[in-house]
Amino acid sequence: MDAKTITVQAVIDAPLEQVWKAFTTAEDIVQWNQAREDWHTPRAENDLKSGGRFRFRSFQKDRYGVSWQIVPFILPKLMNDPASAGRATKAFMQMKKMDIEFLQQA
Repeated sequence: MDAKTITVQAVIDAPLEQVWKAFTTAEDIVQWNQAREDWHTPRAENDLKSGGRFRFRSFQKDRYGVSWQIVPFILPKLMNDPASAGRATKAFMQMKKMDIEFLQQA
């Protein structure tokens, strides 16, 4: 097992087909993928093909019901590194949605 591999196990008392659907379809993932009750996941993607991706966006609501996006830890690193700050900032300012891979390649 390499340093980028995580293994998670769970025992769930439900039919296999129901569990598979809940853990693999975007429509179901957005229903359960939250850190706490005051969080929500409005969007998820799960491409199960070889080389596919699992993506989701989670937001926390404050006490007024306003959602806040969690900033990926790599963003301040890219923006504060003199070698990448200019390129990363330029790439970031062109985005409508955060794309970490695009920022890292800038």
